[in-house]
Amino acid sequence: MRRELEGSTRRAEITGEEAGEQDRLMIRDSSFHVCSSNRLEVLADHLAARIENEPLSAFESETVVVQNDGCGRWLTLYLARRCGIAANLDTVLPRRFCHELADRVFGREPTGREKRWFDRPRLRWAIFADMASWEASGGFEIPLGYVVGDEDQRKRYQLADRLAVLFDRYQVYRPELLLAWESDSLCSTNPHEAWQARLWKRVVEHLTGEQHLARRLRSLTDRLTAGTVPRDHLPRRVGAFAVARMAPPVLHLLAALGRHIPVTVYQLQVTPEYWGDVASPRERIREGRQEGAGADTPANELLAALGRQGRDFTEILLEADPSGSGWTPLEFVPPAGQDVLHLIQRDIYAVQSPTGRDERPALAPEDRSVEIHVCCSPRRELEVLRDRLLDAFEREPDLRPGDVAIAVPDMERYGPVVDAVFAVPDSSGVRLPVAVAGRPTATERTAAQLLLALLDLAGGRLGATEVLAMLDFPLVRAAFDLSEADAGVLADWVDRANIRWGLGEENLEANGVAGAQAFSWHAGLERLVMGYATGEVDSIVAGVSPVGGEDVASVSGLLSFSGALLSAVRSLRDPRPVRHWADDIGRALDRLTAARSLDEEEALHEVRCRLSELAEAASVLDDEPVHLEVVREYLQTLFKEGPARRSVISGSITVAPLESLRPIPFRILCIVGLDAESFPRRERRPAFDLMGVTPRRCDRSRAADDRYHFLEMLCSARERLILTYCGRSPRDGSARAPSAVVTELIDQVNRTFVGAGGAPASDALVVEHPFAPYSPRYFDGSDDRLWSYSSADCDAARLLAEEASKREPFVEGPVEVVVPRTIELSDLVSFWRHPSRFFCRRTLGLFLERQEGPGDDCEPFRLEGLSEFVVGQRLIERRIRGKAGGEAERAWLSAAGILPAGEIGRLAYDEVSATLNRMAIEPRPAQRYDPIPVEVLGRGWKLVGVVDGWPAAGLRDYRFSRSTTRMLPPAWIHLLALAASVKPRPADVPLLAVVVATRERMTIDWRETGPEAATEALEALVEGYLAGSVRPLPVFLHASREFVEQLARSKKDPEVARQNALEKAHAALTRSKEAEDPYVGLCFRDTDPIYDHWDEFAEWSDLLWRPLLDAARGDVP
Repeated sequence: MRRELEGSTRRAEITGEEAGEQDRLMIRDSSFHVCSSNRLEVLADHLAARIENEPLSAFESETVVVQNDGCGRWLTLYLARRCGIAANLDTVLPRRFCHELADRVFGREPTGREKRWFDRPRLRWAIFADMASWEASGGFEIPLGYVVGDEDQRKRYQLADRLAVLFDRYQVYRPELLLAWESDSLCSTNPHEAWQARLWKRVVEHLTGEQHLARRLRSLTDRLTAGTVPRDHLPRRVGAFAVARMAPPVLHLLAALGRHIPVTVYQLQVTPEYWGDVASPRERIREGRQEGAGADTPANELLAALGRQGRDFTEILLEADPSGSGWTPLEFVPPAGQDVLHLIQRDIYAVQSPTGRDERPALAPEDRSVEIHVCCSPRRELEVLRDRLLDAFEREPDLRPGDVAIAVPDMERYGPVVDAVFAVPDSSGVRLPVAVAGRPTATERTAAQLLLALLDLAGGRLGATEVLAMLDFPLVRAAFDLSEADAGVLADWVDRANIRWGLGEENLEANGVAGAQAFSWHAGLERLVMGYATGEVDSIVAGVSPVGGEDVASVSGLLSFSGALLSAVRSLRDPRPVRHWADDIGRALDRLTAARSLDEEEALHEVRCRLSELAEAASVLDDEPVHLEVVREYLQTLFKEGPARRSVISGSITVAPLESLRPIPFRILCIVGLDAESFPRRERRPAFDLMGVTPRRCDRSRAADDRYHFLEMLCSARERLILTYCGRSPRDGSARAPSAVVTELIDQVNRTFVGAGGAPASDALVVEHPFAPYSPRYFDGSDDRLWSYSSADCDAARLLAEEASKREPFVEGPVEVVVPRTIELSDLVSFWRHPSRFFCRRTLGLFLERQEGPGDDCEPFRLEGLSEFVVGQRLIERRIRGKAGGEAERAWLSAAGILPAGEIGRLAYDEVSATLNRMAIEPRPAQRYDPIPVEVLGRGWKLVGVVDGWPAAGLRDYRFSRSTTRMLPPAWIHLLALAASVKPRPADVPLLAVVVATRERMTIDWRETGPEAATEALEALVEGYLAGSVRPLPVFLHASREFVEQLARSKKDPEVARQNALEKAHAALTRSKEAEDPYVGLCFRDTDPIYDHWDEFAEWSDLLWRPLLDAARGDVP
């Protein structure tokens, strides 16, 4: 490290408070050494040589402090490869090192991290417990303002959590604050310091199990400095490996430890040059310096923008040893190569700006050392990355999966996407081996989600879909011996029972709703139980409206599941001490889950371990009742911060959090999620954060850490650096900004290289990707930077290209299928109900019904649409059976959960009842004919079937809809079949059909018409049936009827009338549900069903409706 300390114009940003209370780090007469290099391998070789040349005994461990578990894992593997074995190597994080060293020096048994009284979990609960007495004790008026109106203790818990984070950081970064507070001293006039000091003293008095870390660090450092620590209480030597930033108190401890044993800091430096004066423009403005002041050469822009954390740490080390006696510069390896990546690394290495060169080199077209990919979603980022890696493995046979790493700033967002993209082989069977670190296994995540979902239910409304969603968990289904298909059946029962939300009347009142108990689980299950005993009846039995059905046996499964779940939920609603919470949640989990594999057993065990941690961490609360919401929030945090079960480094492609991979070298290094909103990650500091008021060098800053991590990873990429970010909105395609670090890298590329044709050089590095992986652009060769290895996407792209080049009908010409000439009556009726559906189902075997989603979680507030139709139709059936309306009927509907609650339901019933009265529904006569066989002989065809249950007074059909359109064709066909049948029928069978809707009554009287006319009418209908069985027929009931009626009423010129009728028919189709019907959409895709087929539409519509309407007589009920 070459520098002149006295000549530096940049000084440490240390406040008066810091200067007066923090001892300056000085290294003299010490075995504390700093070894630096820009290559992690060089540092590891030096450590390995020391281990080999000065081996410890077999009973001693080699203690190495590391910044993250990933670096520790890499070091272990590297030493094992170099030395043949890596045994007794203890890689520890700084905090754990400090605690273990203090335990050794003070003669205490190691307690482990989970029992540290002043770690964040216990601090959180200790503060939470203390807050209960704030109002009574006084002095906490300021923080009490944060918890006003805290009914469920959540605000109190969240404030305790924020304070625990602060006190946890104070222990490492501001120990002098805490020690001063314990001596009844304040370090500033900040109003937030006074109440924090008071709170800290109370917490220290409460947590008497051990000293906090700030006290231990000070006591340990003082004893080491004074030389009063026996040598046998210390390790033989200590190394700190790949250190880029360290809290000054920990560095003080290492320096004091260096007075007794060898301590070596292996510092990874991005440059051998002195770069203490390299500052970003913002820092120069803040310090009042002009650009270039204090620097002999132009500063490197990337180093200035990204390197603050490493620069400040280096400055602290240099100031500690001005003579440089403790520094041992190791080999610094300048980056080689002329590609983009290595030239940028070389400029950083030399601390020089590319603008200082006389001539900028041209960017080679084949240069792929740095790539920036712009995508529209995290999934597309990973899909693009997968193709790039497949290409790299194909081009470089010696490239191994372990040479590649994917850094993820937000593992919670990208982790599931990694599983979806990499864990499943593609269409060609290729699967890249990937190891995802920093997160639990999929089974463990599912078990954690199950527990949190259970707590959500206990604290929520118990909506029907929320409860049924518990059956999505295999652990729950296994407990009740249910399959996925059974879960769908239970959902149907819940919908039929009109269960919407709420446990029962008491639960509804607690949620501020009264009178809606008919929609609760208690009422709905009562209906099912009664229906199990009595079958479904449309009256009240013992105060309950029974609900029955065909699959009655499945009711027992629903009752078993819902009974256990609702009982568990009921047991988790009331506040209680935290130790009771852990036991009660565990018992509820036991009742609702069953493991069928070892993985599931381990997952449930992990969940129970988290519950044990909850009880242990909250033991400081004594017996104060705690609300469910607080426990759930704590467990959610605990699951998120839980220990990872997989190593960071393995032989597979490593996918890990960004901070876990720094500063590990990889041949190909990929970083995803680099959009402006996500990176660098921002941390909102509360107003009472005293560290934010007086910042110091090497303070913890998420944004500054992320920037330096990016710089380290840029320098750690040995051959290629691939960056991706979401640069387009998946909704509207609007542009989204990349991260500032990406922008700075792009600017550096443009400063370093000359682009082709005067364009910025970065244009060759930035690749804009299509929204879909099956875009034809990946396969048409129009852009050699776009490609894909997915054969399935290639097939899809080919289809897209073919469809774009020509519009083909769904069916081109008649389908080659044999249509029987003996036609079932039921098939003819089914065809004319919905010709498109009949063609798809019967001819092509396609069933396109939309899957019904889960039922509604809200009780009805009015009757409209489908709900009104269902109520009206059920009441029609009652009236047909001779049951009168009135208060008893309304009471039954209310008890069944069909009507809205209260006065709204009464008004809705009155309105429906008035409509039914206008329809003049006639009770079904007791006399009905036995099934009447029919057989009609036509020209080359025969119609056979049975007309079942024809009333003695003629057909009466009632439907609670505005129009009789859907009712008329079936009634018409049955009437014609009876009239034209050659088989004998009872002589007095009335050939009369009356169909009634809410706004229309239609009567078809065939009593005076002979069988020949009926046969002739059937000839036309059968002709349509035969044609529609081999190709889609453009007939749509509402639109076709509208067309025929408009044409019949019009007195205009035939062509004008026809055009007007087509327009009216098109409008009718648009208004009807047929416009959104999946069968119509498929059969007439890419065409207008009427305008593009108007000849056929007119012909077949006239064939169906003109004779029918001529025979029918209509009026208004």
